[in-house]
Formats: sequence, structure tokens, C-alpha cells
Amino acid sequence: MDTGYPDASDFRKFLLGAGQRIPDDLDVETKIFSAITEWEDGTGFAPFLADDTTVGSRSFDPPRTSRDLDLGAGLVELTSLTVAGTPFVLGRDFYAYPQNALAKGKPITYLRFYSRPGSSIMQSIVVTGKWGFTTALRANVRNAILCKAALLSAPELEFSITNGVAVAEDIKFASGNFKPIGTLIEEWRRIFKETLHGGGYRRISV
Repeated sequence: MDTGYPDASDFRKFLLGAGQRIPDDLDVETKIFSAITEWEDGTGFAPFLADDTTVGSRSFDPPRTSRDLDLGAGLVELTSLTVAGTPFVLGRDFYAYPQNALAKGKPITYLRFYSRPGSSIMQSIVVTGKWGFTTALRANVRNAILCKAALLSAPELEFSITNGVAVAEDIKFASGNFKPIGTLIEEWRRIFKETLHGGGYRRISV
């Protein structure tokens, strides 16, 4: 089972499976890239799909009014944290939240210090780990991204069917086995929206 982001080949198969002829001028790579970007923007996780082989560091200002540090992203693995170059220990100097997130298949989204870190130096907190929401996309997320790419392609698909001289909602392929493009567009829109807003994938700021 594929667990990475869908690519141009996946998108072509998706459109053909929906009975759509792929226009020669449809830039499938750009559409799928834009759909992935909209998914990440909508969830608040960038990246959403973590690279399981890559560890990266991000710098933060020390929190001023609380002990909580909003990561503004997700961590599927926390490697280290330093404040002004001093290593902090998980479970002693700070804690990861939501509680037991990784055990539940969710990312870490914020940290809580045992006491407010003493540094007042900007960007002095460095968090290192694997950034993202997950290392393997669920099937419904892949499908939602493909639906969004199809939705972004709707103008080209409609014009390809109608040549601009008919109402797209009234057009079916000769076999009559496929849904009208207007029906598909609404279905794609619904699936993307329901998955984004109802799937538990959106980041909540603290």
C-alpha cells in the first residue's frame, strides 16, 4: 500500500478511474504539488509527511508569558532540545504534548518547560527531531489530496469535455458509465473538506 504523497502518475490514474480524459495542456505535476501545498496549509503541518530518514533543527524564541512553547508544526520524533546551548532533558526539564501523542500515532505539537527557561536571547531554543504529522499517509489523506488536485483541474477538465459550448453538468461519456463532471466536482470538494476538517489532522495552537 502506498503511504507517500501521491505523484503525477497517481493523479493520472485517479482521473482516468473517474472517467476523465486528461487534456494535453493539463500540468498534472503542478496540480498535485498545489494540492499537497493546500493540504499542508489547511492542516497547519508543514511538512505533513515526515521524512523518516531526515532529522532537522528549528530555532525558537523563549516563551515570554508562559512555560509552553508552540512548535508551529509537528514532531514525529524528538531528538534533542537545547536552550542557549545547554541540553535540556525530556521528562525532567521539559515535557512533550499532547500527552502520549507519539504512542497514539499523533505528533508532538508543543513543549512545556518545568520552569520558564532562563534565556532571553531570541532564537536560543533549538529543537531537533523529525518534523511532520506522520511518516506514512493514510489512504483517506492520499485520496483527499487527489480530490483536491482534481478540483484544481476542474476548469481544464470541463473545457476538455465541452469545448466551451455545452453545460458540463449535462455531459456524460458515451458509455454513460461515469458521473457527470459537475457531480464529480462537488464530490471532490466534499471529500477534501470532510477529510481536512473532520479527520483530526488540523494543528491547534496553544
